[in-house]
Amino acid sequence: MEGSPQLHFAAIILSVLAVTCHAHNITSILAGYPEFSLFNDYITRTKVADDINTRTTITVLVVDNEAMSANSLLGLGLETAQHVMSLHVLLDYLDSTKLHSITTGSMLSTTLFQTTGVAEDMTGLLNITDLKGGVVAFEVPGSNTVAATLVKSIYADPYNISVVQISKMMAPPGLLTPSVPASSVNISALLANTGHAVFARLITAAGVLDTYQEIVNGGLTVFAPVDGAFDGAMTDIQKLSSAQLVSMLEYHARPVYTPLGTLKSTNGDAVTTVATNGAERYLLKVGLNGDSVILGTGVNSAAITSTVLDDQPLVVFSIDKVLMPPEIFAAPVPRHAPSHVPAPTPAVRSHVTTPTPALRSPVPVSSSPSPVSSALPPVSSPSSAVSRPPQHAFTPAALPAESPLSSSAPGFAPTPSLSSEKSSAFRVSIGVVTLIPAVLYYMVFGRIF
Repeated sequence: MEGSPQLHFAAIILSVLAVTCHAHNITSILAGYPEFSLFNDYITRTKVADDINTRTTITVLVVDNEAMSANSLLGLGLETAQHVMSLHVLLDYLDSTKLHSITTGSMLSTTLFQTTGVAEDMTGLLNITDLKGGVVAFEVPGSNTVAATLVKSIYADPYNISVVQISKMMAPPGLLTPSVPASSVNISALLANTGHAVFARLITAAGVLDTYQEIVNGGLTVFAPVDGAFDGAMTDIQKLSSAQLVSMLEYHARPVYTPLGTLKSTNGDAVTTVATNGAERYLLKVGLNGDSVILGTGVNSAAITSTVLDDQPLVVFSIDKVLMPPEIFAAPVPRHAPSHVPAPTPAVRSHVTTPTPALRSPVPVSSSPSPVSSALPPVSSPSSAVSRPPQHAFTPAALPAESPLSSSAPGFAPTPSLSSEKSSAFRVSIGVVTLIPAVLYYMVFGRIF
């Protein structure tokens, strides 16, 4: 038929567009549900998430952190963990409504594990049974373990992807074994024996250790400062109230299992802590410096120097600084900062120029002439004519304070008057006349009178 190639091409384009329109990201979907953070972490690390995102018409059976912690996935190895996680992906769209309305009461559904080629017999299938009364069971054929049950629907994009919660992890027979509850781990002793004794004493005294133990089975990440980190911080810590101390110590932990690889993948993101409340405060910003993970608070930052323990659901890291949340340690900003008025410089009290004391006339201002100023020569020249000027020309009021001829000017000597010079010459003449007879008498008689 003419034009059929064009029609086939158009059909291909439409199918591609349909797939694109129904594209989903399981990691992003589960990121909005912190209670499934462990499940999200495992499907990411095992690359099962990548397979989920490339498929349509599927159902993901998720398990919360507490249920995952009851099984030992950590020691299985990445490949085995991948098989376990792929068993929780059904290659069919089954939302809550369809699960509660299985016509025959039971059905077999193929899982992603069946496509790996390593599933033996029917171990890659799940038997789904509607037990009525609102109970739906999931189990691996031939397994002797108690079946997992449907808890609730989490997310649904009709006929594309359905995400439902089930009560427990599933695996082929013998693959999963119950693990030792994390609550049996003595966190305080672990910290004290690994160079974190100060932190261990603080969380014990403040009651924060009890909080850690209560939530550890659901996942716990502890950032423990080494003992030396408290050397420069203890002074500030001792000033905190009891409530502030509790918040600061809770700030050193996350209520979820977050291994080092997950922290590195959250580079640049802010993450919650045990201290985080409804206002989304007490957040930590995770960053990278080369291959090192840096935890930033906004007040200071600390580097993860080593892993003390990584045994899901508990991970303990050693850090080189005490984390200081800005809600406690940031300097408060005054609401109304007073305007800055600079104090006057003591040496300059006024902009008005006044004569310095050294240049002032020592004589009080009066109408009578100063004796010193009366003896001063004319201002025009110290060596001018010696005739005495009128007395009123050199009163203190008429003489500028800056004048170099002021009587108070250092090193200044007034020029002698004419009358004093004549008097001195007369006294010298009298003395010479008196000595002449004595000299003549000595010359004649050889002796004084």
